[in-house]
Amino acid sequence: MRIVIDSNVLFSALISDSTTRKMILDYDCLFLFPEFIFDEMNKHKAVLFEKSCALAYPNSILWSNDHRLKAIREITVKNTKEVIQLSQG
Repeated sequence: MRIVIDSNVLFSALISDSTTRKMILDYDCLFLFPEFIFDEMNKHKAVLFEKSCALAYPNSILWSNDHRLKAIREITVKNTKEVIQLSQG
């Protein structure tokens, strides 16, 4: 079966460990979404990052070169150079 996902449903799955996320990950069907969803994601990127990212995985870091994300106090953000330093020891 093919199911087209609305942007609000996708965003819900991205920002919380919910039934919606479990269905998208576990349900045996083809999920589709309209191309404009990328524009919507870009428009709401700050909110999506604020509500999801490393928050879904306790005691983790977010690897990103977007320096604006370092302003989010609830997560630890490391750029590529910092991740390389972590991996070396």
